[in-house]
Amino acid sequence: MRYAVPVFVTCAVLLLASGPPPVAEADASTPPPESYLIQAESMAAARAAAEAVGGTVTHDLEIIAGVAAELTAAELAALRQLHEVRISADGIARTATSGNGNNGNNGNPGGDDIVLACGGRGGAQTWDDYLTQPYTWYPAQIGADGLHTQGLTGEGVTIAIVDTGLFGADGLGYDTAGDLRVLARYDAIRDDIWSPGFWYDRSGHGSHVAATAVNSDVNDADGRLNGVAPDADLVVVQAFDRKGQGTYADIIRGIDWVVANRDSYGIRVLNLSFSAPPQSYYWEDPLNQAVMKAWQAGILVVASAGNTGPDPMTIGVPGNVPYVITVGGTTDACTRMDESDDSLMTFSSAGPTYEGFAKPDLVAPGGHINALMEWTAVIAKDHSEFHDGGHYFMMSGTSQAAAVVSGVAALMLQENPALTPDEVKTRLLITSRPRVLQDGTPAYSIFQQGTGLVSADQAVFAATLPHLFYDEDGNPVEDDGFVCVSANCGLDIDKDLAGLEHFMGRARQAEDSTFYMDGLAWNNGLAWNNGLAWNNGLAWNNGLAWNNGLAWNNGLAWNNNLAVNDGLAWNNGLAWNNGLAWNNGLAWNNGLAWNNALTEPMSINVWVEQE
Repeated sequence: MRYAVPVFVTCAVLLLASGPPPVAEADASTPPPESYLIQAESMAAARAAAEAVGGTVTHDLEIIAGVAAELTAAELAALRQLHEVRISADGIARTATSGNGNNGNNGNPGGDDIVLACGGRGGAQTWDDYLTQPYTWYPAQIGADGLHTQGLTGEGVTIAIVDTGLFGADGLGYDTAGDLRVLARYDAIRDDIWSPGFWYDRSGHGSHVAATAVNSDVNDADGRLNGVAPDADLVVVQAFDRKGQGTYADIIRGIDWVVANRDSYGIRVLNLSFSAPPQSYYWEDPLNQAVMKAWQAGILVVASAGNTGPDPMTIGVPGNVPYVITVGGTTDACTRMDESDDSLMTFSSAGPTYEGFAKPDLVAPGGHINALMEWTAVIAKDHSEFHDGGHYFMMSGTSQAAAVVSGVAALMLQENPALTPDEVKTRLLITSRPRVLQDGTPAYSIFQQGTGLVSADQAVFAATLPHLFYDEDGNPVEDDGFVCVSANCGLDIDKDLAGLEHFMGRARQAEDSTFYMDGLAWNNGLAWNNGLAWNNGLAWNNGLAWNNGLAWNNGLAWNNNLAVNDGLAWNNGLAWNNGLAWNNGLAWNNGLAWNNALTEPMSINVWVEQE
């Protein structure tokens, strides 16, 4: 079911020919102008509208057919009388934590052992304990280290990261051959292009995210590479400042630059490790529109789910875009390489989205991630107990989980450059490993873990996909089957962006307040929670919280009962069946009213307590 909406055809320039409403002159008591996003049928029309009322244009945003402009209250009132424009407040974007204190330690932990609090799950460990183990355990856990030995290191694939910048560690700036891998650096705040060898990241967040994905350092403990895609190239886009603050306008300008320069630098992956509370439908949010344009242009977009869980419906912008890959996070319980006690991070944001899509799409390691960060960075100073005094810093969050998946995507695209974003997403989802109980039922809802833990080796070598269609008895058919299970099946991004059609997912709320996926079942007789459609006892409590009966069982293991065929491992040989509709393209009821002010802060997922 879909619904049609009017096509935007109003011409701002023609309507402005008769002149805008008059603007009153400002006096000394007039508040200073504020920044707004103005959209019209074209960027030129938006600029003309802003300037016609006396506004000062600060950003040209071709990607959303708009501009950012500073407007006084009188100018804003005049602009609002022009029905051919859409206006959104360009709210301040802030990191999860701000400030530049150093906890009295000057950013360097010194010689004392630092005890890592692990909630009693894995026992306290000191830095010495951690330094005798691999700095970065997650490439091995997801199967990326084995791919490295086969020559799959992300070579020839460029990842663009919109964040706080990059500092000059060798493992960040250079690949395993010692060649400069930073192809371009764009400052979206100042609208400047810097030399690729210019290192700058006062915050530290961007460096840590980049290192999680591409660190080329070799681990002294075991000789393994520390990043998921250590030979991938980088395009660095700075849209957040040293305090982790930015604006919608800067972020959108950064994405606009990435899309415009994708062919020049071979950009195939765009990492977005930040989020904000949704203030509108996904298709109305200007930042989401820019993200959708990137996907439409052939760039795989990976977004963090956010660090505001575990309550349902906490997926943020832009992770609520149904097309992109949205990543939640898992933690190791301070026992690296032992999956038996791994769990979801308690703060990992959960779905469904307000439009009914199951998010996150999958999960990846995000707890206790050691990666490169200068000890003088703001984050390192604020949390100096987690810095080793050299170049490595430990952080937890869905930012890091998203970076892991961005690295996996680079490995996949090196192996098969012809893959489209939809195809990469599909292979990631069908090869992930759901967290299950001993009886095979899911340990977490689809709205918490998606399809499960990312599996790099399986995703890379998923040369063939399972049948996309099944009849009502679960038998594969060639066409006209029961449901399509390819990622983003049923969606039409061209119509979505054009405003012709918009979509909703299959999430539904039952009379008993539980949430479920309409028509969901697994093939081969394995049903989630005995056919209760991903319910698993996780209920809405007055619409706000998950059922408190959910236990974080440390004894659970990821489902490793995989059938292997020519090197390709599938979860129990299962295929999706009987109405599983990932992004199945149902039309959403437009009866809800939303606040279009976009005044909630955008947040880089900078700091959450280690777990």
